[in-house]
Amino acid sequence: MTGLTPAGRFVSPEELTGLVVYLAGPESGYLTGATINIDGGYTV
Repeated sequence: MTGLTPAGRFVSPEELTGLVVYLAGPESGYLTGATINIDGGYTV
């Protein structure tokens, strides 16, 4: 699977924390219906 992504590796948990904190916090209160791909460029 890692050979199919431009990043060439799997995501680490530390790389996900910023997005998780954002989505759980008040800053994302106006965000609706968004798709956020965290896939190392696979969908590019």
